[in-house]
Amino acid sequence: MDELKIIQPEKGYRYSLDPFILANFVPLKPGDRVIDLGTGNGIIPLLLTQRQKGLKIIGIEIQEELVFIARKNVRLHGLEGVIEILELDIKEVSDNFPPASFDLVVGNPPYWPVRAGRINPDAGKAIARHEVAITLSEYLASAAYLTRVNGIISLIILPSRLGEVVDIMERQKISPSRLQFVHSYSDSPAKLVLIEGIKLAPCQLRIERPFVIYKRPEVYSDEMIAIYKRCDS
Repeated sequence: MDELKIIQPEKGYRYSLDPFILANFVPLKPGDRVIDLGTGNGIIPLLLTQRQKGLKIIGIEIQEELVFIARKNVRLHGLEGVIEILELDIKEVSDNFPPASFDLVVGNPPYWPVRAGRINPDAGKAIARHEVAITLSEYLASAAYLTRVNGIISLIILPSRLGEVVDIMERQKISPSRLQFVHSYSDSPAKLVLIEGIKLAPCQLRIERPFVIYKRPEVYSDEMIAIYKRCDS
């Protein structure tokens, strides 16, 4: 695929570094069936196709405007045969897919519960950041439903919700298998956590070395530069 070009809405939700970091974390192999829960403008499916050929990806999104933009992004890169974008509520996946349909479920669930902080007056940003349209428990229940036995769920979350996510995963019979803490700088606290879980497969938890975004203010780390270089190839 040529250099990545992404159309974004002029207003509302616009992606940041998070999808690049998440797409770099997930394990992939040819032939994997992948679903992105809350795909936004389709950035994660596009990034995954740059990492691995032979994938079949579905991105689901509840916001009509973002569905339109995501489909446009897929067409822009000529990936209509690889990526399918569906307008769908994540809570309704059981009405639209058989159980255990995917090898990999990937996503960036809303970071904040409704009770935490100010909810953005922009509906698109509110849905992306707060549990306005779906709770964390509902999100993970849908992810578990879609994942095959020994399949993988990969998420990016806030450190403050790690304990809650692990608890919900275990109740859904998802064994946490990998963690990676994301830091702005090498000496700063973690700002995000990448977590991977495997369905119905007891496993030992592996802690990856921290992912650091910046060497110093406005200068990306070598790891972050490597991710961006892949997007430009």
